Amino acid sequence: MAANGRRPKDPASTVLQQDGARWLLREATASHTLAPTVSLGLVPALEKAIRIIALVNASPTGLALPVISKTTEITRSHCHAILKTLVAQGWLAYDDQLKTYRLQTGILRDTSSILTTTNQLSLVRPVLDRLAREVGIPVVLSQPLVDGSFLIIDKFTTPHIVEVSFPVGFRAPRDAAAQMRANLAWRSTAEIERWLCDWVPKRYTDRSPLDRETLRREIAATRRRGYARNRGEFTEGLMALALPIFDREGQPFLIFNCASLMSIMAERERKVASAMLAAAHEIHEALGSAVPADFSRLRLPGTKG
Repeated sequence: MAANGRRPKDPASTVLQQDGARWLLREATASHTLAPTVSLGLVPALEKAIRIIALVNASPTGLALPVISKTTEITRSHCHAILKTLVAQGWLAYDDQLKTYRLQTGILRDTSSILTTTNQLSLVRPVLDRLAREVGIPVVLSQPLVDGSFLIIDKFTTPHIVEVSFPVGFRAPRDAAAQMRANLAWRSTAEIERWLCDWVPKRYTDRSPLDRETLRREIAATRRRGYARNRGEFTEGLMALALPIFDREGQPFLIFNCASLMSIMAERERKVASAMLAAAHEIHEALGSAVPADFSRLRLPGTKG
């Protein structure tokens, strides 16, 4: 109990919230419970279609419309419209005699690359889970998409003072500072310049870079440093480190990052960066990745030479 008779604030009660284009760290209330409190911009019809596919996938013998509608809590008319669409696309098959729906091979045709990615993720996940426990900071794994944004595909939590609760499925913008720099730093100059040409500067915080030359220098510094760093440029009070995971063609196809309060991460930067580099090396060895030559000669912060 504090001297003024009030209970001191719990330092663990910190929540990440969106305020327009800005992401802010704020004290959590009882209703927050360290969970996101903002709309995630989900598409309702797509979310319902995914729920239907997941349900049908769990029943190899097929399910009838009334069961699907009741289980997913989607109105029968809307559910029927989604089912018809999925059948038309070859993702579901309809048995006219049994009046049931089951998965169709079209879904494999249109998602065939996920089979390779799933095998790769089975090698990545244990390493990142161990990393989170080693450094005591949550780890977020994202996938760069064609439009430049980053899809959160997994997260590895550990008891920590702040929970950066981007849910799996959330799409971070293409200029999310740490992920963006990790994704670009080991690409060709031409690729970086194309990205910069399309970039529309946005002031997420007072630290956000707003001109191309500043960002160009920071991308180059990322490669020399050996890892991406964001110090309150995307979210007030938050610091993040990020690294790419390369595929067998030498292209970044996954990004992992650790984020915490600036006061915490600044003190642990060397330790966290070292552990992240070791994790990246282990992952690349397991995947048989083609790693850029200078990536293998990275220097840790504070080292000489």
